[in-house]
Amino acid sequence: MMIPDSREDLHIARVSGIPYESNMNNVVKTSLEGDWEYWINLDQDQAPIKNPLDLVFLD
Repeated sequence: MMIPDSREDLHIARVSGIPYESNMNNVVKTSLEGDWEYWINLDQDQAPIKNPLDLVFLD
């Protein structure tokens, strides 16, 4: 589970759809239409050990 981070406003979308490729296409379209600077995709079986937003702010 992603823990809220005070550095950014997070929009967490839990989606599931079939087929997987179509579902991901819809997620990308929604991300592009939104007012977000970053898109981080995490599958449920790949939980990060540390906060993935730390990598975004390294730059």
